Amino acid sequence: MRRARLDAWRCVRGHVSLHDDATCPVCGEPTRTVRIRADAVLELATTVHVNPTGRPFRLGVAVTRSGHARTLCHVEGAMRGLGNDSVVLERRGDILVARRRRR
Repeated sequence: MRRARLDAWRCVRGHVSLHDDATCPVCGEPTRTVRIRADAVLELATTVHVNPTGRPFRLGVAVTRSGHARTLCHVEGAMRGLGNDSVVLERRGDILVARRRRR
């Protein structure tokens, strides 16, 4: 089975970001585009009740396994977000979505 890949940006010092920045948000060095595995672990998850749509939605913090990049993402499906949920990150427009990894 082919693993999902995700665009990321890495600087010469090795910092990885999932956001398209010309410079590294950590050290300010220039970045270049790389492809990393989209496998991640959902560290935290919460439900946002007050928002412009009026409908609750779930946000989470995920860490990629390959690049060690941490990102805020929209969470799909039932997950507790206690640091042991295996997820796959995917881009939908300019939003990162975490969904349960299919086995």
